[in-house]
Amino acid sequence: MAASYATPGVYIEEQQSGSMPIQGVGTSVAAFVGFTQAYHPEQGDPDDPQGIKPQLVTSWPQYERTYGGFVAGAMLPYAVRGFFENGGGACYIVRASAGGPSQPAMLELPAASRPDLPSLTVRAVEDDGARYEVEVVAPIPPTDGQAGNDEFTLRVYRNGEVAEELTGLSFSKAPRTLERSINEQATQIRVEIQSVAGVALADRLPAVGRFPLAEPVPQTMDPLILAGSEAERTGYQGLAIADSVTIVAIPDLITVGDLAGSPPVQVLPGSPMPTSSRLRPSGSGIGRGRH
Repeated sequence: MAASYATPGVYIEEQQSGSMPIQGVGTSVAAFVGFTQAYHPEQGDPDDPQGIKPQLVTSWPQYERTYGGFVAGAMLPYAVRGFFENGGGACYIVRASAGGPSQPAMLELPAASRPDLPSLTVRAVEDDGARYEVEVVAPIPPTDGQAGNDEFTLRVYRNGEVAEELTGLSFSKAPRTLERSINEQATQIRVEIQSVAGVALADRLPAVGRFPLAEPVPQTMDPLILAGSEAERTGYQGLAIADSVTIVAIPDLITVGDLAGSPPVQVLPGSPMPTSSRLRPSGSGIGRGRH
């Protein structure tokens, strides 16, 4: 606008339009209910040491720090990763619990020469919420004039720090002898070596690498465990107080349906408190529209 009208002349003024364009803003907050690889209390809500109540997550790295990564048998991590990769900004995670005693984290190490063949099954001694990893260190290559050996080393990590190292391990002994040798030395893990008929011991040498242990997905599960309790703020019903949630997904309905030996179940849209009469076979997404 002109600064002064004190002198004669032609002046031009630009007026703001009466209608301003509406800027698009994100209004969707999702919630995911299901199984996770683990739960790390030090990264989550201090008032929820078991990690079974809704917790807000705003990025995939934050999810990994709190709940771990991918784990066989659980669909929730894949759904959450896809949510963030496709522009999602914030979501609630509701970790499902079987309701019984939790199981220590475990890992089935594959054989180096045959990835489809199990080498060792490793379990953490305690279910203390810590992040456990196992590293398989390859045998030292032989030098000139020396015979090779198949002795390998297992390093056990707890929360990223080396907790113990087991050396001189070899499948040249009987599997049960190796299993007993490891379990007598180890304080953080226990191993189990399954008998595999028709497979040479040399083929059972574990693959080299560093692998995370994960809480096993329950072998049996009541589908209603995903419904949870509004009073205890668990499962789908625990989201009753989350007014900002506009869509709920339960990817592990597929997992639960497989474990229960029945078709997957879905809570009917608009049903905030699921009961057995409100369950029907279907897919794994649940719309929670607000009108």
